[in-house]
Amino acid sequence: MTSNEVLGRLRTQDTTAYEPTAKPAKWGGCRVGDGFGWVRVKDLDLDTDGADDVTVVHWEKYHQSQTSLDPSGKIISSVGVPYVVFPGWFAQAVGIALGSVCVVLDGDREPVYAVFADYGPRKKIGEGSIALHRALGHETVKDGRIKDESLGRDVRIVFFPGQKGLQPRNANDAALLGATLLSKVIG
Repeated sequence: MTSNEVLGRLRTQDTTAYEPTAKPAKWGGCRVGDGFGWVRVKDLDLDTDGADDVTVVHWEKYHQSQTSLDPSGKIISSVGVPYVVFPGWFAQAVGIALGSVCVVLDGDREPVYAVFADYGPRKKIGEGSIALHRALGHETVKDGRIKDESLGRDVRIVFFPGQKGLQPRNANDAALLGATLLSKVIG
């Protein structure tokens, strides 16, 4: 099933619009339904935080070896784990916690399952790891150097509020849990 087909099924569900009092940059709108919601992200930015990886020799200047989900900097790697970044106020408003699984929808591509692994700037919605960008067909590392550039197109990130104690730490676990959560919503 393509991302567009998933989005079509989600649009048949009852949802209400969520509008923050001050709209952050790249805000494309948000809908919340029973057990799920989605936010449209205009031009997904890159987040390189997390455990260092030998395939990257030169990180961008704001790189940190830890994420909010993994303060030790030993488990979550931007290169190895597809993850998304949201501001803390947004996560709190829609009921998602660090470690929650999300589904990233991008046109005719297959859905990509990701982990909410880091808090980001208050005025910015939607950043994604190197692994997420790669899964969306966008390479951000060339010759061991980070190309700090955004995706260049809109995506929708589906989230599932109320996940407790589920903290997948790799792409396989995120895909298994994400597919289960998504199937509960779209059938």
